[in-house]
Amino acid sequence: MSSIYIKILIKFFIQEAKNVRKRIKETKKNYNVTQTQLSKATGLPQKTISWIESDKGIPNVHQCKLIADFYGISIEELIGQEDKPKY
Repeated sequence: MSSIYIKILIKFFIQEAKNVRKRIKETKKNYNVTQTQLSKATGLPQKTISWIESDKGIPNVHQCKLIADFYGISIEELIGQEDKPKY
């Protein structure tokens, strides 16, 4: 695999990760939920939610599933791969 191809894939991955974090933060805001409320409802540490929203980390599939389940939407909706959730 050429280094140019790898650089393109890394750039794409970073951009997609930013989009996922942005969608999680937007969804929380649109549902008028605090980090503390989301933490208690999902069992995720509040630090983890803060970490995701502050662009310090990328949520894994399990974390996305817990968050999506809380809002009653699919992971695809949460990360913006399907229609936007109906708030």
